[in-house]
Amino acid sequence: MNFNLEILERLFKTKAPALIGCDISSSSVKLVEIADAGKNVYRVERYSIEPLPRDAVVDGNINNLEAVSDCLKRGWKRMGTNIKGLALALPSAAVITKKIVVPAGQMENELELQVETEANQYIPFALDEVNLDFQVIGPAPNSPDDVEVLIAMFRFVSNVDAAPYLPKIAAPVLALYPAAAGVITKDEHTQLLREKVRNLRMVRVPLEAHSLQIVAPATCAQEVLYFIAQHDGIVCREA
Repeated sequence: MNFNLEILERLFKTKAPALIGCDISSSSVKLVEIADAGKNVYRVERYSIEPLPRDAVVDGNINNLEAVSDCLKRGWKRMGTNIKGLALALPSAAVITKKIVVPAGQMENELELQVETEANQYIPFALDEVNLDFQVIGPAPNSPDDVEVLIAMFRFVSNVDAAPYLPKIAAPVLALYPAAAGVITKDEHTQLLREKVRNLRMVRVPLEAHSLQIVAPATCAQEVLYFIAQHDGIVCREA
């Protein structure tokens, strides 16, 4: 079977997929699917509200991960949707936002690296403990050669131990990691994945950037093709 590698590269750069909105409160898990009806009009396609057990979530912290996970699964099944992507609401107090000005015309990977450098100045945590995102707003006022970029970041939850759930992963897993240890996970975390996740293929990509699918889409596409061929028996190669 022949694959066009350029098409696969575009898959990694395609527009954001459809998502289900999710809000987890102390009493329930709420899910909603909104569709674009055209002419800047949106409509609610589906929604569900699933009650949570007492004390499953307290003061914004998940105390019973299994109960919340089960509640989320029930809500998704009740909706009867095919969408599996999720956009999770975060409390404003947990998010740090900052508007910065950077030179216009940068490549996406160059912009990402500069955003990470700028973010280091404003967050009181190590960068590998933070989920970072950004959006180009538009031209900077009074500076036609620059653009304004909004940075949003929040710290990863650190009090939930996912290790007991790793052996329950039954599907084949492809893990793409930067070559530099500690950029995303520590060595002990990587070793834990190797030991606990069945049928895991871990690949070290020779880069130090975080978003590998953006910085090295061709490498990611090749690894995905090889991984697919290993599990479905169909030879995959570039056309």
